Amino acid sequence: SVDDLRLQATARNVLGKKTRFLRRQGITPAHLYGHDIKSLTLQCDTTELRQI
Repeated sequence: SVDDLRLQATARNVLGKKTRFLRRQGITPAHLYGHDIKSLTLQCDTTELRQI
C-alpha cells in the first residue's frame, strides 16, 4: 500500500542549475513542502526512486 512506501533521502546543498551535476551522478533532486511543514531541499538515489 502507499502507506508502506519509504524512500531514503538526504539534505541537498546543491541548488539551481548546479543540480544537473547531481542528475549525471544518478541522484534526483527533490523538494518537500506542505501544509505546516518547513520546506526542505533533498536528494535521493534515482534507481531507488524509480522502483517506487
